[in-house]
Amino acid sequence: MRKWWEILLVSLLGAAVLGVLITGLEGSRRERAASKCSGIEITVLDSADHKFLSGKDVQYIIDRDFGGYVNRPRDSVSLRKVEKILSKQIFLSDAQAYFSPDAVLHIEVRQCKPLAKRTDQGNLLYMNAEGKFIKVGEDWCSELPEIEGTGKASEKWDRLFGKLALKIASDPLWKERVSLYRLYPNGEVGLELKDRQEEFILGQPTLIEAKLKRINKYETEIVPLSKDKNYNKITVKYRGQIVCI
Repeated sequence: MRKWWEILLVSLLGAAVLGVLITGLEGSRRERAASKCSGIEITVLDSADHKFLSGKDVQYIIDRDFGGYVNRPRDSVSLRKVEKILSKQIFLSDAQAYFSPDAVLHIEVRQCKPLAKRTDQGNLLYMNAEGKFIKVGEDWCSELPEIEGTGKASEKWDRLFGKLALKIASDPLWKERVSLYRLYPNGEVGLELKDRQEEFILGQPTLIEAKLKRINKYETEIVPLSKDKNYNKITVKYRGQIVCI
């Protein structure tokens, strides 16, 4: 059993160590609060894959929507707000903000994955997975499917079409085959394939997997039996039916 003075000595030593730690942490906190943002450094993590966004573009957004971060106390710069501003940009899929020990504001971003493209009044636009379009200066993704026509004017329809394009882009076989999406005002979607001359009418951009299976069925079961016929449109929008015109 320890003597009372040994217990007291251990307690005093523990209290002294704890005091040193608290003092050090408090001093470190005050030092961080007193230090000022010395600059900004932006990294586009996937710049090797997608080149339609630069660090200057990101800094322009931060300067425009946040601004006044240089020479501000580091603790007054809301990293969460910076990330929130960037997360609202349709051409970004992820953004992280943090300070390095030298008080430089670091921002790391990833670009969204373009799924298709269209030309509108001479402007090249890339579409993201939400069916929204991004204006780009150069065609960095020349292999993307083209979009012709205009679908239904609604955010819900845009999201459905975005899901269709994402489904195609996520499947290695279909990604290589689809060359064009043709959109109709009634909300229906047509597909053109690189290795076929027909247009495949999917109808509304829903139940995509079942409709793609009907395209496969057309190619494996109908085409071999109709070599002398040239069809222009193959409708696969009806359950259990393939209509050839």
